[in-house]
Amino acid sequence: MSSSKNDAPALGTRPRPRRVESSRTRFRRLRRDDGYVMAMVGLLIVPLVIVTAFATDVGQWYAQATQMQRTADAAALAGVVWIGDKTNPTRYRDEALKVAAQNGFGQGTNVNGSTVSVNVEKVPPNRLRVTIDARAMVFFAPASGQTRQDLSRSAAAEFNLSVPLGSPRNYLGTGDLGSNAAGYAGTPQQREGMWMAISGYCTDKQQGDRIAAGFKSGGDNNNCATTVNDEYSNTSYEHYIELPVGRSYNTEVLIFNGNMSATPSCGVSGNNRTRESCPGGLDSKAIQPTTFTLYRADGTALDDTDNPTMASVGGCASNVAGVNGTKTFDGRLNSNGYVERNKLFNPGSGFAGSGTVMATDSATNGWWNMCTIPSGAPAGRYILRVRAQATTSGAPAQNNGSNAYSVVANRSNNTALCDSRFDAMCPKVFAKDYLSVFATPSGDPEFFLAEVGSEHAGKKVEITLWDPAEGATLIEIKRPTGCGGPGGGGTWANQTFDWQAGSDSGTGVSSIAVDSYDFNNKAVVITFRLPTSYNPAACNKWYRIRYQFNSGATDRTTWSLKILGDPVHLVA
Repeated sequence: MSSSKNDAPALGTRPRPRRVESSRTRFRRLRRDDGYVMAMVGLLIVPLVIVTAFATDVGQWYAQATQMQRTADAAALAGVVWIGDKTNPTRYRDEALKVAAQNGFGQGTNVNGSTVSVNVEKVPPNRLRVTIDARAMVFFAPASGQTRQDLSRSAAAEFNLSVPLGSPRNYLGTGDLGSNAAGYAGTPQQREGMWMAISGYCTDKQQGDRIAAGFKSGGDNNNCATTVNDEYSNTSYEHYIELPVGRSYNTEVLIFNGNMSATPSCGVSGNNRTRESCPGGLDSKAIQPTTFTLYRADGTALDDTDNPTMASVGGCASNVAGVNGTKTFDGRLNSNGYVERNKLFNPGSGFAGSGTVMATDSATNGWWNMCTIPSGAPAGRYILRVRAQATTSGAPAQNNGSNAYSVVANRSNNTALCDSRFDAMCPKVFAKDYLSVFATPSGDPEFFLAEVGSEHAGKKVEITLWDPAEGATLIEIKRPTGCGGPGGGGTWANQTFDWQAGSDSGTGVSSIAVDSYDFNNKAVVITFRLPTSYNPAACNKWYRIRYQFNSGATDRTTWSLKILGDPVHLVA
C-alpha cells in the first residue's frame, strides 16, 4: 500500500510550525461572547438573591422554633408536677404559663408583631401538654412572595407518683386480725398474713430490715458493734393515707400495736398474755421505741419534705379522742400491766363490713387513734412517717428489737373495711418506696405488692426483695389479668422475669426456687419490661407476690418496686 505525499514531510525538510493565536486576537473573539455572559448573570442574580435572603430567614425561623420548643419542654415539666394539687386545681396552668413567660413567650404578649398563644392542656390521667404559637420575624422572604411565617411547637410531660405498695384497701399490715369472710361488695377480705414492721437502730440489717437497721454483717448479736448500714435512713419508713375528693366522712388514722410484739406468748402471765402487753422484739430482743408522725396533704406531690405536721396545723378534729397526729410508743407498761392503755381507741365489736370483722386482739383493745382527719380537710396523700428511736428516756439505750404494727384509715361512724378497687370513696393505706414486713402466713399466700397502671406501659419494672423468703421454697410474681375470681377480687397469672442476687441469677423464669439458694443478707433484684400494650382493668392493677412456705414459716423482709424512668419526664 502506498501512502499519500501529504502524509508526512519529505526527507530532509522541517515541519511547518503551528499558528499560535495572539492574545489580542483571543480578546477580540471573547468580546463577541460578552453579551451572553451579561445576559446569564442578569437572569441568575434575582433567584440567587431570593435564595440567599430566604436562607437567612429560614435560619432565623429555625432558631426561634428551637427556642419555642425548649420553652414548651420547660413549661410542661414545670406544670405537670402540679396536676394533682387538690388545694389549687389551676396551679399546673399558672406554673406552666409563668415558665413560658420567663423564656420570652408570655401568654398574650407581642412577638414579631403578633400575639403569642400558650395553650396548657391536661391529658388524663397524668400528662400535661403545652403548645406555643408565635409569629417569626420576616426579613427578606417578601422578595419571594412570603409575607409571614407562623410557628407552633408542642411538648408533653408525664408525672408518675411513686407506685402504691402493699394494699389497695383502707388497712395495711393487719396480720392475722379479721376473718376470711366476704367483705365489701362480696369481695374477699382475707387476713393479710403480714404485719408492717420496723427494727431498732442497733439491729443488724441481715435480720430483714433494709432501711431502719443501723448496722450490717453482725450476725444475730444486734449490739451496734458492727459495720454501719450504708442504706440506713433516720426517716425510716413512710406510708400514705390517700383521701378521695368529695368524701363526706371524717377519717380516723388508727395504729394497732404501736410498740408491741406480733407474738402473744412473750412471758407475761395471766390475762396480760396478749400482743398489747408484749413490747418490742419480734426476736425476743429489747423494747423498740417507735414514733408515728402524720403530715397533711399538700400540693407538692413530688416533695414530701415540705408537708406540715397535723400537730402544727391543728389538723386533727379536737372533739374526738386521740393524739394530735404524733406519738412515740416507748413500750413501758402502766400500773395495770398494759402498754399505753390510757388513750386506746375502742372499736366496740370490731370493723364490720358485710360479714367481715376486724377483730380486737385477745379481747384487748390494741387500737390507738392517732388523728381524726375532718371531712373538710384537703384531699390527697397524707404522710405517716414511722421512725425507730435511737434512745428514749426510760427505755434501754440499745434498741435492738423489732416492732410489728398495723395501720387503718377508718371512715368515722362506718367501721367498714373497704377496697379502693371497687369503692371510689374508700380511703387508701399503702407504703411508699419500701414495704417492710413481718410475714406470718398460713399455706401458700399471695401478698399485694404494687399497683402498676397503664401509664407505665413499655417501661422496665424493678422489684427488690431484701433477705427474702426464709423458710419458703418458691417465689412467684403475679401480674393482674382481670376483675373476676372468687367474689370478683381479681385474677392473676405468672409474670416472666430475670433475677440477680450476688452471683446467682436466672433469665426468663416464672419462679425462683428459694430452697436452692441462700438469700440471707442479700438483695434479690427482679426485672421485666411491661408490654407497650399493657392496659390492666381499672378494678385490678395490682401485682402480687406469692410465697410457697413450709409449714409454720415466718419472714422478716423488705420489698420495693420501682418503675425505671419515673417520676417526671417528657413523652412523645
